[in-house]
Amino acid sequence: LLLVFRTNTSFGRWAEGRRLFGRSLNRCHDICRQGLTCFPDKPALKAQLLRYMKAFPYTLKVHVRGGNGGCENDENLVEDVCKILKPNELQMLLDSEHRPRHLLQVMTEIIAVADPPPAALISLNQHLSSLSDVVGGCERILRTPIPLSYTRLTARFLTLWLLVL
Repeated sequence: LLLVFRTNTSFGRWAEGRRLFGRSLNRCHDICRQGLTCFPDKPALKAQLLRYMKAFPYTLKVHVRGGNGGCENDENLVEDVCKILKPNELQMLLDSEHRPRHLLQVMTEIIAVADPPPAALISLNQHLSSLSDVVGGCERILRTPIPLSYTRLTARFLTLWLLVL
């Protein structure tokens, strides 16, 4: 019974992560699409927005997989993002304390400087807020442990069962 609870908990976390990934992908597409159409006469800002948007999924991946004992680190981020961002942009990203939120803040500033029409500005800001929610959801999955009773009792039961065999 405890093994079923643990499996269901793990599947629930996986399913939520998959939903967050899908939402992230859709919002990234929406921001890129709207950014390309809302400031056509500002190619430098458009290129900068697209660079930061392209770097966002890589940064989120390293952020979620990193940390104490994680499998990702700064070298992975540099390897993934060095061909996307300019060297000064990459250095600002590496120096920031919370990298996905840094990218979201920079993209918000780019959109504000581009001065899109009010309806587009509202829509772009809503999409950026949705990406911020995705970051929060990923962190919640990462930092919420499977209850200790599930892991301990399951391990003890399986050990006892194997010993009886």
